[in-house]
Amino acid sequence: MDDKQKMTIGEYFATAVEETIAVELNHSQSARLKSPCRDTGMTPKQLLEDFVADLTETDGNGGSDERFFAADWSVRRGYRHGRYL
Repeated sequence: MDDKQKMTIGEYFATAVEETIAVELNHSQSARLKSPCRDTGMTPKQLLEDFVADLTETDGNGGSDERFFAADWSVRRGYRHGRYL
């Protein structure tokens, strides 16, 4: 790859299109994820996409409280040490 083809990480994520990411869940995790979805009428896909939007503070996030609690969760889990992922 020549210098013209190289992208920085920021450039990559700024130009990335939608991407499918598979998540492997065991039976218990799958059942527990589906339960609140049934109660609210949403799909597991929608629930996870909403959480990711809150966690990454991107379009479709649920607002400042949701972003705060998602950020707090990621710090407690050791995924980041500051506000942004």
